[in-house]
Formats: sequence, C-alpha cells, structure tokens
Amino acid sequence: METEIQLPLPHFTHADIASLYNLNYEKASVELEKIILLPRESLLRDLESVLKDSVPRYEILARLNDENESDFDWDTSNAPSFALFMLAELEAKESLPAVLEFFSTEIEYFFDFYLGSMLGEQIWSVFYKIENENVELYKPFVFNPNSFTYATTEISVMVAQIALHHPERREEVIAWYKDVLEHFLSVNTTFDETLLGLIVADIMDVNGVELIPQIENLFEKDIVDYGVCGSFEDVKTELTNTINGRKRNVDTLAERCVFVNSCLGDQQATPDFASLLGDFKTPKPQAILPEPKVGRNDPCPCGSGKKYKKCCEK
Repeated sequence: METEIQLPLPHFTHADIASLYNLNYEKASVELEKIILLPRESLLRDLESVLKDSVPRYEILARLNDENESDFDWDTSNAPSFALFMLAELEAKESLPAVLEFFSTEIEYFFDFYLGSMLGEQIWSVFYKIENENVELYKPFVFNPNSFTYATTEISVMVAQIALHHPERREEVIAWYKDVLEHFLSVNTTFDETLLGLIVADIMDVNGVELIPQIENLFEKDIVDYGVCGSFEDVKTELTNTINGRKRNVDTLAERCVFVNSCLGDQQATPDFASLLGDFKTPKPQAILPEPKVGRNDPCPCGSGKKYKKCCEK
C-alpha cells in the first residue's frame, strides 16, 4: 500500500520559511513580501538553506519515484525559486556563492523540475539583482565545463543587459566577453557548442563589433552552434547593425510571481514528477508562455533558447 511521504525540512531560524514548501505562485506574492521583512542576516541563511536542501530532496524524490513506492510532497518544488526571487529582491550579494552552488548542480532534469521555463525568462535578472557590479565573479562558473548550458547562458544574458541598462559600462562588458571567448578558444575541454552560439547571440545584442576576430576564430574552429546564432557572415552583419538588442525589465518580487503564475497556470498544482523522472527519455514539457509581440532579437516563445529570428520567425 502506498503511503504519502513528507520529507523533513531543514532547520530554519524563521518558522515562516517552511511555508515556502507549501506555497503556489497564485498566492505567493503577499506571503513573500512578508517574509523579506524578517531580519536580513538570519533570513539569508534560511534562504540559502532552502537552496542547499533542494539537491538531496530531489535525489530522494527521484529514488522514491524509481522504486514506485510512495506518493510525494509535490508542492515543495516551488521553494527554491521562491528563495532565489527573495534573494534577488534583497540584492543579497553575500549569497552569490550559495546561488552559484545551486546552479552548479549536475543532476539530470534538476532544473526542469525546479525552474522549468523560468530559466529562460527570469533567472538572468536574479543574477542581475544579486550581483551586477563585479561580473568577474561569474567567470569560474562560466568556465566550468560541467555547468548546465542554460544556467550559464543566463549569466551571459545578464552581462549583456548590463550594457543595455548602463551604456557607460559597455567597455567593461566587451572586455568580459573577450576574456570568455578567448578562454573557450584556448581550452581543449569538451563543452556544449550551443552555449557558444547563445553567447555570440548575446554579443550581437550589444553590437560587440570589437569581438569579430574572436568570433571568427570560433567559427573557424567549428565550435559554434550555427542553428543558434547563424553563420559567421550573419553574425558579422548583425554586429555592425546600429540597433541594439531588447533591454529587458528587471522585475520586482511581485511582478515575478505574477509572470510565473500566468505562464504556469494550473500546472503548478500537480507537477508531473513521475513522468519527468520515470523513463528519462523525454524532457518535461515546458510551460506555454503568453504570446506578446515578439521582436526578432527576443528569445523565441517556443522555448528553444534561440532568438526568434533564428527560430520560429523562419
């Protein structure tokens, strides 16, 4: 006979943190706005504990699902995203190591389960609000060949958005991208070519014409996903275009909750954990996003990670 498993929670200084494990996005905004008023130092420790707890919790759920013995405490899947959003609202620079450790997880389908389509829409601005003054701090994560491609991509998007929000920092951003490209040109480590295609696409957003030599070398080494950013000639044309990419909004905590709830709809009520982990053959379907007017340089609404002009616009 199957019994429902309620996994134990970490020890929290603030009892209110436990509510994150039974909260959905429809009702999240008011609750989270109350929690961020708690004493900062102890609150940050608690939120970091939520992130740290997400890895062993996922592993236990995966094992139990594989054994097919129990029902599960599904609603706990929202807790890490709530923790990330609150750390962003608090601009918690001191929590960046814990956030990067969370995103360094290498477990298959971990991010699909906890973040889903948020990884393509919201996470760049989490990094932006937590730490955008010292982008050098992100290089070790970007250079790690085991980092998840679409988590690394969010950092690249964030750096491009720094130049779009603060044009006076463009030179700093170009220097950061130059170091990143030269790193990938110099190493022999195997990495995802899609990652470089997405990074090149972000450089196109800031018209990084200064980086044409490095980008050409990437194409000559055949380590760029053409399907993401186009051919070298396409890229070169875009880089000399005077039209910058889209400057995205940096959402507030309440705006994040409203956006995610509108994207996920009823799917948050019963995450399909069993189908996600059951056979490991097909990824969890991404939530269908609203359909606003899409610019050519915007992320494609289909969720591919490519720009619209390089995907469904065709």
